[in-house]
Amino acid sequence: MGAITRIGFIGLGQMGSHMARNLLRPDTALVVSDLSAERVEALCASGARAATGSKDFADCSLIFISVPGGKELKSVVLEEGGLMPHLSKGQTVVDLSTVVLSATREVAGALAAKGVDFLDAPVSGMEKGAQAGTLAIMVGGEEPVFERVKPYLERIGKTIVHMGGHGAGQLTKAINNSLYDICIAGTMEILLLAQKAGLDPVKVGNVINNGSARSFASEHFIPRVLDGEFRGSFPIAWAYKDLITTHEVAIEKAVPIPILSAVTGVYRTAMQMGHGMEDKGSMALVYEDILNLKFRRLPE
Repeated sequence: MGAITRIGFIGLGQMGSHMARNLLRPDTALVVSDLSAERVEALCASGARAATGSKDFADCSLIFISVPGGKELKSVVLEEGGLMPHLSKGQTVVDLSTVVLSATREVAGALAAKGVDFLDAPVSGMEKGAQAGTLAIMVGGEEPVFERVKPYLERIGKTIVHMGGHGAGQLTKAINNSLYDICIAGTMEILLLAQKAGLDPVKVGNVINNGSARSFASEHFIPRVLDGEFRGSFPIAWAYKDLITTHEVAIEKAVPIPILSAVTGVYRTAMQMGHGMEDKGSMALVYEDILNLKFRRLPE
């Protein structure tokens, strides 16, 4: 396959809009689609072209998808009004979303039957990484396909690793996120214990973020929790999805996972308490509700 001159991008959310923008080049036409007309218009103002339907992706050699989950991925590709009738041999679909393994395998199988190449390529690095084009991208699929697509992945990411066959990218992302989510839950649990024991929340946070317990989770969430800032776009329900994916693989491979199982239960409790669609930092609220206290900056 020579140089790609026409790329499609479906899903212009918090991450997708930045990734699509980083794909823009004078010599590459970019066709975009999203449920939000405002987001589409913003990309078109920078040089993209709006798709009027799935048929407009028929002549895109490379199509990227960035949607919330497996249900949306299958809707975009497989269901009525989706891409499938308009795809043909020689095209490549790259899923940048974080979805369950079963959805990845189903879509990969359906596309393979039609001669369409597929890569699962979930990303990590949050919105600032998407904006800067410095995301970590974990890729699953055939290596020759990965090598063909890699130059375009390099427009949106800095660390790009081929992990193996179909599903390997999603599994790597689930494992990465699960460890991150374990760190978040553990951090919130210890912080509330410290406050219950009478320690100053700000001082405890300062020690953690400058000591051996420092982590990305602690650096990102401790200041936010101290300020009572729980807004965000990465909800607890998404964390639970990743934990369940990793949990299912561990059961399949007969690997004991006592810590992962315990943390999955804590996230399930958070969802049952109504925090499912709140930011991951809201794990602090679970312990605050149980202990009847708040981990906040003390009044001066």
